Amino acid sequence: MTNKKIPDIVVTSALPYANGPIHIGHLVEYIQTDVYVRFLKLLGKNAVYCCAGDTHGTAIEINAKKEGVTPEALVEKFLQAHQDDFAAYNIEFDSYYTTNSDENKALSESIFAKLKEADHIYEKEIEQLYSEKDKRFLPDRYVKGECPKCGAEDQYGDNCEKCGAIYKPTDLINPKSAISGDTPILKKSTHLFFKLSSFSDWLKEWLTKNERLQPEVRNQMLGWIEKGLEDWCISRDGPYFGFKIPDTDKYFYVWLDAPIGYISSLSNLVGGIEKAETIWNEAEVQHFIGKDITYFHLLFWPATLHAAGWKVPDNVVVHGFLTVDGEKMSKSRGTFLTASEFAEKVPDTEFLRFYYAANLGHAMTDVDLNLADFSERVNKELVGNVANFVYRTLSFAHKNYDGKLEKKADDEAAKELEQKITEKEKIILNYFETYEFRKAVQEILHVADLGNAYFQAAEPWKNKETSQPVLTTCVNLVKDLSLLLAPILPEFSRKVQEQLNLKDLTFTDFGFSLENHTINKPEIIWRPIEELVFDKPKEAERDITPASLKLITAEITKVERHPKADKLYIEHLDDGSGKERVIVSGLVPYYAEAELVGKRIVLVDNLKPAKLRGVESKGMLLAADDGKGALEVLESDAKPGTPVLIESFEQREEEITIDEFFSIKIEVSENKVLCAGKALSADSKPLTTKKVVNGTVA
Repeated sequence: MTNKKIPDIVVTSALPYANGPIHIGHLVEYIQTDVYVRFLKLLGKNAVYCCAGDTHGTAIEINAKKEGVTPEALVEKFLQAHQDDFAAYNIEFDSYYTTNSDENKALSESIFAKLKEADHIYEKEIEQLYSEKDKRFLPDRYVKGECPKCGAEDQYGDNCEKCGAIYKPTDLINPKSAISGDTPILKKSTHLFFKLSSFSDWLKEWLTKNERLQPEVRNQMLGWIEKGLEDWCISRDGPYFGFKIPDTDKYFYVWLDAPIGYISSLSNLVGGIEKAETIWNEAEVQHFIGKDITYFHLLFWPATLHAAGWKVPDNVVVHGFLTVDGEKMSKSRGTFLTASEFAEKVPDTEFLRFYYAANLGHAMTDVDLNLADFSERVNKELVGNVANFVYRTLSFAHKNYDGKLEKKADDEAAKELEQKITEKEKIILNYFETYEFRKAVQEILHVADLGNAYFQAAEPWKNKETSQPVLTTCVNLVKDLSLLLAPILPEFSRKVQEQLNLKDLTFTDFGFSLENHTINKPEIIWRPIEELVFDKPKEAERDITPASLKLITAEITKVERHPKADKLYIEHLDDGSGKERVIVSGLVPYYAEAELVGKRIVLVDNLKPAKLRGVESKGMLLAADDGKGALEVLESDAKPGTPVLIESFEQREEEITIDEFFSIKIEVSENKVLCAGKALSADSKPLTTKKVVNGTVA
């Protein structure tokens, strides 16, 4: 920090996980934070923007092993890629560091020691999910199942993305290893816990008194406290990429050392842990995060800091998720784009900065990237309004007065314009300060409207000899407009100020005092763009083999005729999951309803659901056909949910289509059910038929 003042405001964004690329959803937060920090600096505040790569955890350890590299090498690759992406969107950090640093290790151990010394840490033996196949305990993100609160499927072991519930991996319904699909067992292990529950009253008071927090965020946290906070397990079993907890064989859980990365990033900036500690405890600290990690940042993190004798954050600004055309980002719809992929489609990345800012308020509501609206707003508001006024003014002044500006206009219209702009500037700065970027953008666009209206009403082209003051007034407005846009569009503002023959402007340069000045030759900065379209990716051809099938047994509990199809039954099944499942089959010509009830059938469990005459069928039963009119449902006496295995093939979890299913040959030969010549069995008993001796299975 040589020749720099000690920062009095420290602003952070959530640390991006160094295990994959930055995507357009991530960019919402980093653009939001960057806009705010740039605003503070233009205001004259000594603010710094600190961030880091989140580099620890099981995911990085496992993926590094898959790629045949060290975790450090994997992390380094993504740390550099992330910084390249951020730079492409003009996101400017004062310090971008890594949680896998000496400073972060020292800080994590120091804070842990203080917690332990103050008797806020204890040991407890707990049961955890353990995969015998993977030979490892399964941490939160490596077990998936159904949410114990709302029943949503395919949820991770720590929180539900659908309802927001927080829980332990052992609470999951029908848990599966996210690594191999193996059903884990419970196994005991001794772990370290932080006494989070003992800080309930303190957290309640902190949340209630902190008037800067968003009301909906505060209420959500208070609701969780009222339900009762559980103590927080802060250790993990190996193998694990992270910091070893001193004097143990355990590792710090990533959510213990990751937020400490904010402080270590500050330490990297100011040149030492002691300086960082002093600054953190004296400066104003603000975090920007997404709504999916509020529990960690507004309960765990402040309680940990407070318990260790550190200052807690002054504010935590929470934003919603990104949707595209009103829906969750999706690879199959082509709307899940990385930052670099979006930049290929829209090379001027500041257009996305503008669009996000124009849709961001101080609320947890989701931000929707509406593709048609994006192109329309860029062309109408930025190109047609802002850029048009800038180029119109500067090109007129350069062409007619050689860019020389003397006295500004002094008539009633000019005075009224100055007064309106001065009032608008105060309003806009207040909106920036209160994180209401959407409202700030609306007012900035109104400023450009006022400039265009003034230029049009003054009609300087009618009398070029006397209209120079009008252009001086308009150029002053261009200057102020460039300043108002600088937090959102820093590169555009820099180019405008370069054409104005000005640089290093701050908000103290607002006003209409620019006279007796010569501007540089103007150039068009922006042109209209084509409508933004995300192409749906072509489905890659998959290698479909018998291993693509996931077959299980299920019992038919109820049968009814399909109301809209004479040959279809609707069968209700017990598939061992504890939830009723419905399929549709064409068995009416072959079986009476009573014959089917109670049968234990073979079900294609991973078939993509399909609507058959208005009824959704979640799977398909298998039946053998001899080609001579005889059809026999495949049966097994194994209990519902038992896997039906194909000899030598390991079942997969991926969903398959009906066409992909039919590309797999299943047949009956001498009453034995075979796939690719290999026998099918359930509970170690081969599947056989009674009526069909030889035939096909579908």
